[in-house]
Amino acid sequence: MAKNVQKVLSQPGASDWGAELVDHIAPLTLNGKTLQCTSFAAKFCHFFVNENGFPIYDEMAKQAIKLHLGDQYSSGNTKLYVTFCDNFGRLRGGYWLPGPT
Repeated sequence: MAKNVQKVLSQPGASDWGAELVDHIAPLTLNGKTLQCTSFAAKFCHFFVNENGFPIYDEMAKQAIKLHLGDQYSSGNTKLYVTFCDNFGRLRGGYWLPGPT
């Protein structure tokens, strides 16, 4: 995973990706199988990139937001963390736009 993080962060413009940075870091190919490590990627970005720009994601946080938003909850975006941030923003009463520090 460390090599994957280094590879993603070394790409030009990576610091401008906002929430998409997590979705770029999350996929990890191991023994020919791709795993989605969204929780790890979100926590990495929260603690090492911008704590205010990247809310911590895990399944419990996702379910809590879904419970509170009810019909306003959106699951339509194929980018898991971007969708999570959109829903997080709706819960907070505004649009959540994580960005560079």
